[in-house]
Amino acid sequence: MRLFAAKRPGAAAAFQALHRRYPHWWLPEYYLGRLAARRQQPVQAALRLMTAARLAPRQPQPRAALAVLAGQQGFWADATRQWRRYLHLAPQALSAWRELAIAAQMSHQERRALAAMRRYLAAQPNDAVGQYLYALMLQGNGDLAGARAALARSLRLAPRFGAAWTMRAKWELQSAHWAAARASLRSALAANPNDPKALAELAEWERRRGHAELALPLLLRAQTLAPRSASVAYQLAQTQLRLHDTAAALAAERRFRQLRSAQRTAPQRDAHAPTLLAWARAEVGRTPAQRRRDYLVLLRRLNRRDPGDPRVLCRLAQAEWAARQRAQARRDLQQALAGGPGYADALRTAAWLAQVGEAPLARRFYRAAMRRPEAAGRATAALGLAQLELQAHHYHAALRIADAVPVAAQPQGAAEETAALAYAALGQPAAAQAAFRVALAMQPKAVEWYREDAVFLGGLGQWQDALKVLAVGRQQCGPLARLALTRAILLQLSGRRAEAQAQLRRVIAHPGTAGPRRQAQLLLAISYLTTDQGKLAAPLLAALTRSRAGTAGPALAEAWYYRARLEEQEGRAALALRHARRAARLAPDYAPAWMLAGRLAEARGQTAAGEQDYQWAARAEPDWTAPHQALSRIYLRQGRIAAARRQQKIVAALNQTAPGQQSRELQSALLGLAR
Repeated sequence: MRLFAAKRPGAAAAFQALHRRYPHWWLPEYYLGRLAARRQQPVQAALRLMTAARLAPRQPQPRAALAVLAGQQGFWADATRQWRRYLHLAPQALSAWRELAIAAQMSHQERRALAAMRRYLAAQPNDAVGQYLYALMLQGNGDLAGARAALARSLRLAPRFGAAWTMRAKWELQSAHWAAARASLRSALAANPNDPKALAELAEWERRRGHAELALPLLLRAQTLAPRSASVAYQLAQTQLRLHDTAAALAAERRFRQLRSAQRTAPQRDAHAPTLLAWARAEVGRTPAQRRRDYLVLLRRLNRRDPGDPRVLCRLAQAEWAARQRAQARRDLQQALAGGPGYADALRTAAWLAQVGEAPLARRFYRAAMRRPEAAGRATAALGLAQLELQAHHYHAALRIADAVPVAAQPQGAAEETAALAYAALGQPAAAQAAFRVALAMQPKAVEWYREDAVFLGGLGQWQDALKVLAVGRQQCGPLARLALTRAILLQLSGRRAEAQAQLRRVIAHPGTAGPRRQAQLLLAISYLTTDQGKLAAPLLAALTRSRAGTAGPALAEAWYYRARLEEQEGRAALALRHARRAARLAPDYAPAWMLAGRLAEARGQTAAGEQDYQWAARAEPDWTAPHQALSRIYLRQGRIAAARRQQKIVAALNQTAPGQQSRELQSALLGLAR
């Protein structure tokens, strides 16, 4: 059995079922532990893997998984113990000897680390990285001759191994072999021009040769690449002092002291919980609220030790936001931007900010990520920024960003897909279709792009072409439920309702697709409603609103909304109004539910309640004209002429939209139904 099943949505449920049926079988516990580790749940992972190791003491796999998890969580002594137990059960696993050496070195067990690495290299002498690690270990143990020999072997095996060239250059600098050091540094930077250690060593070479003015730009670049490096901060202070820039030298010296202090006072988990299992058991007894509070306290303590660290500030801001300390979170994010966050931190923070609706700050973090050297060849940050512009209806800005992405940037085709969406919104169908074709040619397995292309064509009324796109998607990606649902919606809207209903019934009958099945049931009920088959829709909607798959959210709100529509058709207006209000409470941003509730309340003479519902609908969907038209009608009836005119002006402004507005609205509705 392999862990490829962990990538499937139902893997956890399947292993849980196996565990309930066979509670003393180690394999379900092992895979549940692996799944928990993959999902960043170290406590559950540790407990599951420990149970698996207890149930099967002769099986090596749980020991290896525990060793990896212990190393990831900083329990290096525990990782060393687990690797030793693993190798006792599987001594032929050669790569595990190297992992044991690394764990032992990290836990300051130098003799054990050297012995394990020697055993590994005896079997794998052509591993360049292994030889390099062995050189580092020998150097730390005082065996410089052995370290030089190991490093020479590493460079013979991998002549473009930048880290090894940097290490060699450092030794040559210490011996004042200037020409050899310069040559080694050239080789290191040829292998990796953005290696901060090589840049720092080259700066040291320039400084020792009396060229502090040439060393300074190298150190500034190294600091940008490695803002947490205390050695770079120290070199920067020395260089700026030599250049007589006292203020800058003092600032760099303060930064060096902060970084060194943070390194010396870094918390050691082993001091509080000596093993991974002890830590996991202690974590189990704490509530989620306690964990969040303790996490916030920890981040604040780290921020006090090392003020201005962008990585800590980004995480601190998210913790403060979750604790409803929004103003302080925004201040911390501003400080993080000033400190220059790393690529991964900037990207992760930008995505989180976009999710919580802080678009201006999200844009700044996306741009910070785009400025990092790691962004070269990656389109993720630029496309995140383009998506923000699309959401804000800044379509020309989104196009400019997408057009600036290099063709070879990863993921390929994503910039073209973003451009297609922008062209569609601007009412340029030919350009949009051409961009979709290019995107799909570059990524023929991108399921969502087939759906977006088909929905775009459907928005133009080109139903047959849209169905052909979905047929190509099925050929490329297989019979996926998402494509089937989109096809059913397009068939329904193009008037081929019997075919749409047959397609939806096939999705419902497909085993193992609970989520798509519920969506198909809702779409089938909608189709029955639009073809005067309310009796067939009723049991489907009743089953959906009884479902315990979720107690809130858009899917359940839509089911209650269409159940209200059914009750309205049947003449039960009071019950329809209750169902519509329930749908609106479940999903306050679902404007159709508020609109239906307002219309039903107005029909029953409840004008004030209807007015309030229409106002909620207008807030939920600002670009929709219907709520404003309804409010204008109520205000005219009440003689509130000025208020009615304001609503009519809003309607007129919304009607003066880009040529692609109608297509864009249909695309939004279709993708919402088929999600």
